[in-house]
Amino acid sequence: MIAALHLILIYLVHTQLSNAHKQQIADNRNYIKTITDIILYLTRQGLAFRGHDERLCSNNQGNFKEACKLFAKHNPQFSNYYNNTINHGNWLIQNDIANICAQHVKNSIIDEVKTYYMYSIMCDEARSFKEEYMAFCIRYANGLCVEERCLGFIKVSENQNAESLTSAIFSFIESCNLNSVSIIAQSYDGAAVMSGNKNGVQSKVRSKHPEAIYIHCMAHKLNLVVVDTCKNIKVCLKNITNQLQQKTATLGNTGVTVIGVIESFRKKRNAAEFSKLWQNIVNFANKNKISLETPSLSKEEYWRIHAYYQVIDSVIINMEDRFSEQSLKLATSIDNLLKLNYEKSKYFVDQYERLTCVNRKILEAEMTVAKNSLLQNKETFELADIISTVNQSVYPNIYKHLQLAITIPVSSSTCERSFSTMRRVKTWLRTTMAENRFSSLALLNIESDLSNKIDSEVIVNKFAEQDRRIVLK
Repeated sequence: MIAALHLILIYLVHTQLSNAHKQQIADNRNYIKTITDIILYLTRQGLAFRGHDERLCSNNQGNFKEACKLFAKHNPQFSNYYNNTINHGNWLIQNDIANICAQHVKNSIIDEVKTYYMYSIMCDEARSFKEEYMAFCIRYANGLCVEERCLGFIKVSENQNAESLTSAIFSFIESCNLNSVSIIAQSYDGAAVMSGNKNGVQSKVRSKHPEAIYIHCMAHKLNLVVVDTCKNIKVCLKNITNQLQQKTATLGNTGVTVIGVIESFRKKRNAAEFSKLWQNIVNFANKNKISLETPSLSKEEYWRIHAYYQVIDSVIINMEDRFSEQSLKLATSIDNLLKLNYEKSKYFVDQYERLTCVNRKILEAEMTVAKNSLLQNKETFELADIISTVNQSVYPNIYKHLQLAITIPVSSSTCERSFSTMRRVKTWLRTTMAENRFSSLALLNIESDLSNKIDSEVIVNKFAEQDRRIVLK
């Protein structure tokens, strides 16, 4: 009887200890989850963590500590943890949690890319104080929706020649475990080190990925056209510039827009069009006391030949020079693919035949059936109509080629946007920030739509995999 009571007592004590241990773990996890949420909030807002003076007597201990104090004010359990000597809120813990969160975001992007097995790369360089960084962004198809994501910044301060930059790109791709995924296109600016046909980065990338066609950033091209044209007069091409910088823009519709702009300028190059402007020019000159007198010819004829035609010709010549015939040919072919015109999209189909292993007859048959289906209810159709109609199981070949078409980048504007974040995160007050911390905070801020979806429970599980001074499992 005594032995039985002894066993029951031991069991009760053990149960109480076990329950207390479980409760302690649950409380510990809740505390770390709150710390994680504070870190994610500050990164998404692009705010600095630390303050100039973090002593207890300071009126402003920095955003992180002030946020923790605010939580402690309204949460007694959090306050008990945070006001301990060891509160697990130091910069090392901040770095660990930020790195885990950033890796979680990066892994979610990489997993999406791997389901497609093809992607495009976009790179651009910028200086942050004394350091040179390369933004590495990718474009891929998630179903038939375009995704452009930043995977991080590569430090390239030591050397910026083609060999070093290419090596840095491939090392970064390897670190992301994307070696086995095909690169189908690459977009950079027009700098010789990037765009060189023989020794540039684009040619070295193509030596490993032959299908990775080089797309000179369309937005940069248009800017160069404007710069060249401004030698004569300033021309506003803002609308087309905005279109080229959209993430959803495809090479097909962009090429059609460029061709349309060139053709529009050609149609404006005649005496009748100038006559429509002439009266406005005369009124402006009279109002501002500007002389339009000319040494020969009539005033209107002189300014039409020596000003109007020269500006139009400058725009046309520079656009034709910057937007090469080959790139526009590919763009036109993609546009015809989006119109489900098999004959006129052969150039694009040929470009990626090795990767797609397509049966041309089946592809042509699928495009014919899909086109007829779309034209039953309307005279014309848009990309959105194709996306809603083309099912992967019914039209597998069209589906694959549509994914290819929307994956080819139009510009490297996503890289430019990431530099805006870089300058917000690494300000002149935060120049001593370590490389890993900067990369993690920048990625979480750039891809805020993904960091918003992070489950803190998952982060705590990953955080608990290493030995910690706080029991989490």
